[in-house]
Amino acid sequence: MSLLDLFNQWIVERGSAAVQEKHIALFKDRLALADKKITELESEIVSLKSNLLDSQTTFNQLSKENNELKSNVQDDKKLPHISPLDESQVSILRILAATGSGIYLPLHTIMSDCSLSEQVAIYHLQELENLKLIEPDYRNNMPCWALNHNGRGYLIKHKIVS
Repeated sequence: MSLLDLFNQWIVERGSAAVQEKHIALFKDRLALADKKITELESEIVSLKSNLLDSQTTFNQLSKENNELKSNVQDDKKLPHISPLDESQVSILRILAATGSGIYLPLHTIMSDCSLSEQVAIYHLQELENLKLIEPDYRNNMPCWALNHNGRGYLIKHKIVS
């Protein structure tokens, strides 16, 4: 091998070593950038997990409130909307409230205590039944009525009884 061949070989090997050194330096730079990006992404994951946990907690609270509101709406739908009652209807509710819980009064007692005719009393009693404020029953083959929870609630909410 001649001196020129050895010199050419040295140049190729030296060039390859220089190129390899540049590649290693570039690779190290890219690894450092990748490590930095991984650290940033790991930090972002922690933040996103925290946000997700907060969102899940908020979602659970809102779901619970939503279910409570749905339940309230369903309860409201079960009861018809009650506009202010007629004076005779309020009088019937008062008399039924005064008799006590679960005590059924017959038609003639309601008529006499409220000073109503039979037809007027039956009309108002039917209206109160439709509004689910009183409960009908038959005692000794006679129609009777008692105040229920909704009727008592109406009297209390409208400050008719205390």
